[in-house]
Amino acid sequence: MSVAIPRKFYQPLLIAGALAFVYFTVLEKLGRDWWHDENYSHGLLIPFVIGYILWQGRKRFQASQTRPAVWFGAISGCPNPACRLVRSHRRNNIFAGALGWNGRS
Repeated sequence: MSVAIPRKFYQPLLIAGALAFVYFTVLEKLGRDWWHDENYSHGLLIPFVIGYILWQGRKRFQASQTRPAVWFGAISGCPNPACRLVRSHRRNNIFAGALGWNGRS
């Protein structure tokens, strides 16, 4: 006998699985740091705190209507000053160097 799994059940599960796959090495290092370094031991509480916050707002999340955010596409698609700032400071930015940006456009 097969049991039908509702669509609302497996979509969040698939998204969580994909995110866990993509960020596995980061999550592994975070877990190691949280477990072994006493400066970061409070990090063990973070998933539980986030879970509590999400649980408290679950009714609001369920009642919210989903609709496309047209303004987000408009904002992210236009050349804004923040993009120009990042482009102009790529050469001197330590994070840009870590990402492999060499300052050439």
